[in-house]
Amino acid sequence: MKKHIFTYAILLILFLTYPALAKTAETEGKAPLEISAEETLTWDRDKDRYIAKGSVEVKQNNFSIFSDVLMAYYNDKENKTAQNISHIEIDGNVRVSSPPYTAYGDKGEYKVSNNIATLTGENLRIVTPDEIITADDSLEYNTKSQTFIATGSAHVIRDVNSLDADVIIAEFEKQANDTSSNAGLKRVKAKGSVVLSTPTEKIYGENAVYDIITETITITEMVRIEQGKNILKGSKATLNIKTGISQIFAEDNNEKKGRITGIFYPE
Repeated sequence: MKKHIFTYAILLILFLTYPALAKTAETEGKAPLEISAEETLTWDRDKDRYIAKGSVEVKQNNFSIFSDVLMAYYNDKENKTAQNISHIEIDGNVRVSSPPYTAYGDKGEYKVSNNIATLTGENLRIVTPDEIITADDSLEYNTKSQTFIATGSAHVIRDVNSLDADVIIAEFEKQANDTSSNAGLKRVKAKGSVVLSTPTEKIYGENAVYDIITETITITEMVRIEQGKNILKGSKATLNIKTGISQIFAEDNNEKKGRITGIFYPE
């Protein structure tokens, strides 16, 4: 059977009527999607997809996707109007940008139904003016909730401090006094094998919450603080980034009373 494939010119603007990919939570209704490529954009009707090749760029409001190749799938089986995009696959030099952050990867997929974009490949990272977040396995971005999930040896660098964990969740939010459409990092959550490193100490635990606004970090479960050779152990630790003061707490609940232990080595 002859394939129905149509190849279009270098630039094609598609006003597709499906929920916006835009990051801005305030956006309502539907927005046009612009897809451009330096080589071709192919409409493969038999496989219900568009294929764009050559420095592909997708724009919608202030949300952009860049890649070498893009495949956009639709599920209009009856009328073949291609107006209901279900998901987008991207490959090669992938970049997802929504100021103030940009995420990088080798491959990616965007599922329109749940507003989630997932990047995989080598050198996965999210870059903002103040932070760099990396991961070994995947970066997941929810365009609606403004949340990134870095999985697999996740690592965050902010100023002179760093945070490592199995999984790191970065929550972005637009500030109330910010007139731009940009969102800033509000909170970082870390889960599994947590290590907070500062110039003077390392704090270990299983869970952590970094409040960017108050510049405080709370670490819980099997907490250990190492300051040179000195070691402190407890159930919870807090660190104030501004003051540099860290505290460790004993377990305290109705069923069990804990104690803080410390080992100190005099110089």
